[in-house]
Amino acid sequence: MQWDPVRMAPQHVESLRTMTAIYIDAGRRYQYFLDLGAQAFYDVLKENGVQNVFWLLRSNI
Repeated sequence: MQWDPVRMAPQHVESLRTMTAIYIDAGRRYQYFLDLGAQAFYDVLKENGVQNVFWLLRSNI
């Protein structure tokens, strides 16, 4: 769990804010529910004021 991006994001928010873009891509039917993790990561970034996040959720995957 120490390498979970959702849990790590608040500790590295200053570095994340300096990025030009953060691209998150997920399908709706991943075997290991990676789409839910991607959504949680996106939510944490937005809650911490990280801008320039592009979220793409593909419905056909």
